[in-house]
Amino acid sequence: MDETLPPEDGLIGAAPEWFEKSLGFVRDSWTDFLNEGNSEILAYIIPGLVTFVVAWVTLRQISKSVFRNRFGFMTAIAVALLTAWGTSDFLHAKFFAPQLAEQEDVDKLRTEMADLKTELATYIASVRNEAAIRGEVIDENVWAQTETAALDLAAKSPQAEAAIRQVLAGNESGFDALFTDADKASGEVADYWIEIGDIAFMNYTDRALEAYRKAAMLDDSRAHAWNRIGLLEKRRGKLDEAEAAFKQVLDTAGADDMTWRATALANLGLITMARGQLSQSEDYLLRALILLEGRDQKQRLAAVLGNLGLVAKAQGDLDKAETYHNQALEIANELDDRKSIAAQFGNLGLISRARGDLEAAEDYLTRSLAIETELDHKEGMAADLGNLGNIAQARGNLDKAENYHDRSLAILTELDHKEGMAVQLGNLGIVTEARGDVTKACQYWGKALTLFREIGMNPQIEMTEGIMIDAKCIS
Repeated sequence: MDETLPPEDGLIGAAPEWFEKSLGFVRDSWTDFLNEGNSEILAYIIPGLVTFVVAWVTLRQISKSVFRNRFGFMTAIAVALLTAWGTSDFLHAKFFAPQLAEQEDVDKLRTEMADLKTELATYIASVRNEAAIRGEVIDENVWAQTETAALDLAAKSPQAEAAIRQVLAGNESGFDALFTDADKASGEVADYWIEIGDIAFMNYTDRALEAYRKAAMLDDSRAHAWNRIGLLEKRRGKLDEAEAAFKQVLDTAGADDMTWRATALANLGLITMARGQLSQSEDYLLRALILLEGRDQKQRLAAVLGNLGLVAKAQGDLDKAETYHNQALEIANELDDRKSIAAQFGNLGLISRARGDLEAAEDYLTRSLAIETELDHKEGMAADLGNLGNIAQARGNLDKAENYHDRSLAILTELDHKEGMAVQLGNLGIVTEARGDVTKACQYWGKALTLFREIGMNPQIEMTEGIMIDAKCIS
């Protein structure tokens, strides 16, 4: 007697317990597959299962009698499985395989981008530390712009990605490939050059300048490019070129762009201060101050107040200078900005010294030096050491003064900070003259004069020349 299948209503009626358990097993297995990322297996299983069910139902509709004996049942299963396998293989080759290959490419790119982000984080951390050592106050946006630019360029082509990785590894030749790509680029090419400049800005001055200038030539309305050109030229000691770039930022920004206008005015204030044009510097800085007040830009506001204090001191108005520096110090304390706190302590120390209160001056400068040393802010350390040397000299302690100035000069030489080097060479000349060694003093002043001339600091040039004429170093 032939064995029969379960009653027909057991197949098409309410689902039996064994079916529910099987469905649960399939559901759990499906979840495991998804969690483990088995897209290749699923690409076969899904169409296979669908085809098997369709084939089974179709065969059952064609001839229900085929299910009434073992041979017929096994034949139906075999036909359904073969149909499912063939269909699954065809669909996989036709549709799923290209999609899977594309997904693999996407996954690979994501992995590469994750690696690149790690390299970028290491690079930026290193550059941030170098900037802090140089004493540069860098807006936080700079670091975000560097990261965004690197990722955008790396996504353009494998060659660009390889070039970015070279740069991050400290190989400047990576910029050659980026420049070549930019020359061949179409569309918003100015953006391409700006991104290259953003990557180069902190460590590769000449490369960054070239990139930003190319961007500005393509589109002279780019305030970001002009501002960076100004900062880079100022870094190189080219004050005329820096001034021209910052004025271009003003022209580009328009009347309503308060942030860019304030930035340009503040930078022009620094340029004119370096030249000794104090009234013009004060005017620029006050205009920047008006634009920044009431806006959420307290760090920039504190910097402008501090610079106004320096101008007021240079003009001889010590009370006004003290007010500005105390306002800047209040904001710095509010922000817990240790670097700015140290700077304002140093400035208040200079005001106390100008008033003849050497004890208060030494106290402010010692507090400033402690913070600068804690932060490993070398430019700030050098400034404090130099000013402490001036106090020691005023007290007649020439050995101590020389020690302070020598330590300051060593740091500034390491940083290649020409203005600071010139100031400390001048101070060492004064200490040496006080000891009676005019010949050696003239040598110090001569070196200082050369550096002041190199960076175009006219007031300091005139002052140093006057000292040298009085000491008969020159006629």
